[in-house]
Amino acid sequence: MKIRIAALFIVATALLLSATALSRSSVNYSELSLTCFGGKAKHTEAVSACTTLLNGNGANEANRNALFRFRGWAYHRDRQFDMAVADYTHALAVYPNDANSLLRRAFAYDALGDTQAAAADYDSALQIDPDSLFALYRKSGFDRRNGRAQAARRGLQTALKIDSGYGKAGYELLDLSYELNGFEGVEEFLKQAKDRWPDEDWVYFSQLLYDLKYTGNHDSALEAAHNLARLEPGKASDLYWPALVHLKIGDENKGIEYIKKIAVLQKGDVEKDKGTFFTRWYFSAIVWYLWRGEIEPLFCGYLFAFAGRPDLARPDIKTALQSFGYAGRKEILSGLFASAGVSVPWAAYAGSEDHLDQVVRVYVQRVAWDMSFFQLEKPVSESPDQ
Repeated sequence: MKIRIAALFIVATALLLSATALSRSSVNYSELSLTCFGGKAKHTEAVSACTTLLNGNGANEANRNALFRFRGWAYHRDRQFDMAVADYTHALAVYPNDANSLLRRAFAYDALGDTQAAAADYDSALQIDPDSLFALYRKSGFDRRNGRAQAARRGLQTALKIDSGYGKAGYELLDLSYELNGFEGVEEFLKQAKDRWPDEDWVYFSQLLYDLKYTGNHDSALEAAHNLARLEPGKASDLYWPALVHLKIGDENKGIEYIKKIAVLQKGDVEKDKGTFFTRWYFSAIVWYLWRGEIEPLFCGYLFAFAGRPDLARPDIKTALQSFGYAGRKEILSGLFASAGVSVPWAAYAGSEDHLDQVVRVYVQRVAWDMSFFQLEKPVSESPDQ
């Protein structure tokens, strides 16, 4: 609802500005408003558009508050933090109880290294809007960076009381539990989280990653995988999470078997009914022309990569690409590889084994999932003579 209201406000502001100013000038105020408020223009363009509108005479108090805020954010994105602070201060002069401006000014003060001013603005913003998940989350990060771990924990706990599905707060709280109490703190937090929030996927995703990266507890990881499938039922989900567990810490052959089953299901989804007989026949013919019936290895390779097994992904993807004709290979290399930022030479399109090997290697490393968002450090085992 807040997003919709914000969008309506942007549109309404653009209309108000254009309606009050078009009669006085040939300037396109609607275009300027979209540049200032739209969030897609370059920083300098947004600053210029907001400035032009602020210098006009048609903006009422609400519009001036918004123009200062949006120009402040454009300055912030351009790393002109002092200018951002000035604009947010101007916005607050119009509406002193504007929690958004206070929060954004806190970001700018923090970036400038003025932690005292930032802390004051964070506190003021939360006094005005104590249920703001975004403010609580950002304030907890600020507190944590500045050595106030307990305050950070309280903020994250408050966010989860307001919305137990706010996974970002959950993941941060898990890391903070480790920071405060080590792996015992992590395990206690996960145990309490499963009791308190049994239907939140971030809880079981945390447990799954914790087991895969640190404990190696196969049964616990499979239980987490089962719960993830329970919360998002479907054949692919039922197979993928157990596959991930087996590929990491279980029976590798079973994991490979699950991945192959998912690939068959995906192929079936691609080739399922498309309408009339002619449409189905035509679509099947195109698929065969492009990929020669060898699309399953491509699916397998991508799933292996996403499961963090590039060693298994590379041969399947390379085999698939070599079996495709030029048109099918070009479709995949342009649609998947190039869009992932991989530079694809002409020789790879032509089917050169060495060039395909290189682009596949780069692509797999780009998409491989390494579960790196956990900040925990694996404990070093002590030798018996220490």
